[in-house]
Amino acid sequence: MAHRSIAALALLCLLLSSCSWFPLAAPPDENALFNEQMRWTWGEGGAYCQMSFGDRVDPNALPAFIAEQEKNCAQGDAMACQDEADARLGGCGTPRDRDRGMASLRRACELGLPEACRGYASSLPSKSWWFFANSERQWAEARELELKRKLK
Repeated sequence: MAHRSIAALALLCLLLSSCSWFPLAAPPDENALFNEQMRWTWGEGGAYCQMSFGDRVDPNALPAFIAEQEKNCAQGDAMACQDEADARLGGCGTPRDRDRGMASLRRACELGLPEACRGYASSLPSKSWWFFANSERQWAEARELELKRKLK
């Protein structure tokens, strides 16, 4: 009877895709899963960078452009914050830096760029992973809605 209970729990665990509570299974590596999700979102191998900056900035001038956008963001330019975030999240002209990229994206949202709010919300870990991300996602979604209403 106990063997059937364990088998039923194992099956339920597999169906729910979360075995962290099951004593015989290892918990999923959430950081690895999240990093993989971000590679899908922000791309690999320069395709994202080419799509984001290729028509505006010469690839050789990208590091200087990003440095300038960082200064402009600090002075309250929402589009500059968006550019800096895209560059840092995609590793375009600067080393990939998720924390700084997300901070720039959040700042662009705070400064009134609705698409930055959408990008910030969608770039947070999935809802099943971290409670903090849920409250940040709710804030960003509410801010995007507020900004869109003001634009109408």
